Amino acid sequence: MDSQTTDEGSGGRTVLTTRVLREIAGLAAREVPGVVDVAAVELAMAEEQVRLRLALTAAWGSPLPDLADDVRRAVVGAVDAMTGLAVVEADVAVVDLVVDGADGPAER
Repeated sequence: MDSQTTDEGSGGRTVLTTRVLREIAGLAAREVPGVVDVAAVELAMAEEQVRLRLALTAAWGSPLPDLADDVRRAVVGAVDAMTGLAVVEADVAVVDLVVDGADGPAER
């Protein structure tokens, strides 16, 4: 189990697994308007620092650079607020588009 200990005070340790950190990042990204789905969240931890890579599906018409910035801000903020860990890098890849009202990925 990959984990990060964030606190060894108050009579015990707080241990966070990589699964929990991936969930926090993925859920924060999904809350950003224009994000349809998060295909993958990869992370690396060292000391109290986290590096993230997110792959997501965006809604057609979303300004993609702005969407990536919004996702980055949301994810960094959520990880910091919920864990106290510093996100030193958050890469966002838009891997697919969905047209509003369509059942699947945008036509190519």
